[in-house]
Amino acid sequence: MVTANPAAVLGLILFLASGQHVAPLPAGAAITVGALESDSSVRTDAEECAGWSLSSRQVRTMFRTYHRLKEGELHAWYLYPSCWIKGTITVRDKTFHWEARPGNTLFTDWPDGIDKMLGGKHSDNPAGE
Repeated sequence: MVTANPAAVLGLILFLASGQHVAPLPAGAAITVGALESDSSVRTDAEECAGWSLSSRQVRTMFRTYHRLKEGELHAWYLYPSCWIKGTITVRDKTFHWEARPGNTLFTDWPDGIDKMLGGKHSDNPAGE
């Protein structure tokens, strides 16, 4: 039987209840990072998409530093460039999904299975590093 540290559990509950951030990925989370995909029929984002890639380390940083976007905040992010990278997170045999786009946005269903949109610090580096 696995027992949890009560202080850690309380900290996680308070962190999730704050509504600002999504829980960071556990150290043991298995992260997959797919290939860059694009939809050239939508529009051309050659400058933003050319050579854009992510590592599992960058994805982990996104989950640690990005915050959940509120409805009034959505317009501040460049939401829909025509390229993206998708991947998965597996924690304790449960798999969650994520999709990142240039412009520092991340769509995910981690940690509760509910779709949400996260935003990071505006910069030329999508992982905010």
